[in-house]
Amino acid sequence: MKENYLFGIHSVGEWLRADPGRLEVLLVTDRPAPRVERLIALARENAISIETVSMGKLRALSQPRNPQGVAARVKPFPYKDLDTVLQSVDRPGVILALDGVTDPGNVGTIIRSAAFFGVTAILLPRNNSASMSPVVERSAAGALARLPICQVNNLVTTLRMLKEKEYWVLGAILGPNPKPMALDLSGPIVAVVGSEGKGIRPAIRKLCDLRTALPASGVWKGASLNVANFTSILLYEINKQQVITAGYD
Repeated sequence: MKENYLFGIHSVGEWLRADPGRLEVLLVTDRPAPRVERLIALARENAISIETVSMGKLRALSQPRNPQGVAARVKPFPYKDLDTVLQSVDRPGVILALDGVTDPGNVGTIIRSAAFFGVTAILLPRNNSASMSPVVERSAAGALARLPICQVNNLVTTLRMLKEKEYWVLGAILGPNPKPMALDLSGPIVAVVGSEGKGIRPAIRKLCDLRTALPASGVWKGASLNVANFTSILLYEINKQQVITAGYD
């Protein structure tokens, strides 16, 4: 059976704080830095085994990333059940769906932004999507320990279910579509972003109640943002409108 590892202070530290039961063994060098020593103390508090290894072994496990002197052998990533997540929230908010986003760096960055802007959950199709690999976990900088990630068998079916629960589906689609700032995004929203090459699939486009795009306004009209950068801007605007509607900041 393939072993699963986390690397880096943020990734390991957030799981230690949020769900220490996922960690099986903490791997550290014989001369840990102060920040790693704090993780060692947390691991001991949670009765997690600690193993001293060479920096060479850590680097071999984490290639090509810098392990920052710490790694953890962990249980497989704990995907959440969407129905359970929906039942646990006080009010409907924002759900983010990734349709065909396969680059692990982009997925990790998107998850980090989603956690920052208060997204309720992220939907990932079981096929044609990046898995929760060490690269994704490192790019997310610990956000995966805090934000529910729901793996769904059929994204189209899931979006139809959410529409029945009065969520509006917002599709990020290139073309002459309104900017996010021109739309009313204050209610329950499922924002769908697609791959940089193909975008959102046609079957999902048909389900969209709203469509949005962000055309270039600089001197280079052919410029474009990658999906992670665009998603951050989109989530900022949705969050701004949701906060105003809820009456708090």
